[in-house]
Amino acid sequence: MKRRLCMILAAAMLCAAFPQMTFAADFATAQQTVKALGILSDTSSATATRGEFAKMLVSASEYKDEVEEEGISALYPDVPKSHWASEYIRVAVEKGWMTGSVSGKFRVNDGIRTEEAAASLLELLGYDPASLAGTFPYAQISKAKALGLADGISFTKGETLTKQDCVYLFYNLMNADTATGQSYAETLGYSMSGDTLNYSAIVSEDLKGPFVLETDGGLSAVVPFSIGAVYKNGVASTAAEAKAYDVYYYNEGMQTVWLYSNHVTGTYTAASPNAVAPETATVAGCTYKLEAAAAYKLSTLGDYKIGDIVTLLIGMDGSAVDVVSTSAYSGSYIGIVTSTGVTNYVDETGVATVDEVLYVTCTDGTTRTFTADDDDYEAGDLVSITFSGSDFNIKELNKRTLSGTVSKDGTKIGSREFADDVKIINVSQDGSATRIYVSKLLGVSISSNDVYYYAVNNSNEITDLILYDAVSEGRGYGIVYSVDESYTGEKDEDGERETLYTFKYIMDGVVYTGTSTNSVKSGPAVFRMVDGTWTYSISLPSKSLSSVDYLTAYSGSTKLGVSEEVQCYIKTDSRTYTKVNINTMDAEKYYLEGYTFDDAVRIIIAREK
Repeated sequence: MKRRLCMILAAAMLCAAFPQMTFAADFATAQQTVKALGILSDTSSATATRGEFAKMLVSASEYKDEVEEEGISALYPDVPKSHWASEYIRVAVEKGWMTGSVSGKFRVNDGIRTEEAAASLLELLGYDPASLAGTFPYAQISKAKALGLADGISFTKGETLTKQDCVYLFYNLMNADTATGQSYAETLGYSMSGDTLNYSAIVSEDLKGPFVLETDGGLSAVVPFSIGAVYKNGVASTAAEAKAYDVYYYNEGMQTVWLYSNHVTGTYTAASPNAVAPETATVAGCTYKLEAAAAYKLSTLGDYKIGDIVTLLIGMDGSAVDVVSTSAYSGSYIGIVTSTGVTNYVDETGVATVDEVLYVTCTDGTTRTFTADDDDYEAGDLVSITFSGSDFNIKELNKRTLSGTVSKDGTKIGSREFADDVKIINVSQDGSATRIYVSKLLGVSISSNDVYYYAVNNSNEITDLILYDAVSEGRGYGIVYSVDESYTGEKDEDGERETLYTFKYIMDGVVYTGTSTNSVKSGPAVFRMVDGTWTYSISLPSKSLSSVDYLTAYSGSTKLGVSEEVQCYIKTDSRTYTKVNINTMDAEKYYLEGYTFDDAVRIIIAREK
């Protein structure tokens, strides 16, 4: 299972190189894609205006080459024909993707709202508003979510979208289905790889590489053209950021260079199909495809043998381009122990070795194995791993917290700046850890309880951040009203068997059946679900409410925030809950109980007086 995870993560690195269209991509992948397709160049956290959104729509359509330099006439009083967006607005309006306001203006400088963006993109995809289930704007928002257009961003009514939100919207658009069932990217003439846009084919046709840079800042000396654009690890960068041992590729026609500073350091434990002519190698518990230079160095004719600690230089597709000694180049890792176990390998002399190992989810999101006495560590321990020559050291870290609000532009948390390549993982209550990106945290208030650990560089910028249950992916809220216990599996050495909880719960007015091996109690709860199974649940604390209004409630004189997605129910007996609108929560008619999580009321239950 651990090796499979590493293979998947290695393969996913191809997307960060020349992004292949997948939903809920990381921001760097989506950003590079929409920039390369000419949809938008400014991918900051600034608000996206309606004029800018019109340009994005046209740039993402078959009409992108039909825009005149200046409009023939002014369509709206607030958009003169000399306005930079006038022609984009003309095309967007003529095609029915956007409309003006009832006042007769286009509102060119107003922010684009979620419901407006949803309606425009659905029109672009050919969906008839009359065919949607429900009424505007909920029908449009619901359909957009169902098509995957909103993957990676918050998408609620009335919300003003940022340009970073639009990066995800238009990235997802390319892979969405049109009303006729065809991939939208395919309608534009892009080649496909299965059901996804084969963007890599567009760029890699004239691609040169991989090469390994020998000196810091030496990129201009080895590339045979004047460099127009540089991407490092999928993010816009500069030639000055090129470092020794970076892997690089270039496309001379595009005058673009792609740099990768990804590397893996750990014990070389296996070669496949054999060490004479290896095609893949396993290092730190992860398996990597080998390019020619790396394959030779890890073969029986090369410099490194099974059992050695080595550093692999990783290219754009997740393969190992070259191998260097850890005395020449090695990194360090920070992460959390997610489990312990054993690994075994046979070296080239036929000696079998069995090692106790830690499975560490590092802040880059990869789970790696490191040899250690598992009596010294347990799941949940924070550790750092550093390398020195042919040896490495594991050190347990003490919790280190901070607090503050993540800025809207994603550059800092509170007063502390993020490094450009900051790595963040979020640890859930079930102990699993996954990588997240700063774009997921924009505007989020982080308390000291949300932070396990952070590390800084010489400029005091945060380079690594380990959060605890700080994001809501997979989180849901509901009311458990029926719980049955059963036993599963064989008895353990103490004669005990694992308890399986089967329960019924209501969420958003719909009744579901769930299972969990963790204890589940009746009543309102917050839970995390993975592949249909609850991995944990927490009963929500309640407060008697004296009044309720939109986004605000009072418990006596105490003011409480109310979630925009609050669930409101009228309870008539122990198992009957009727979902209602928040406007019906009348404290004169009902006893009201509010159930809170993260300082917001998530569920309100009304009982008739």
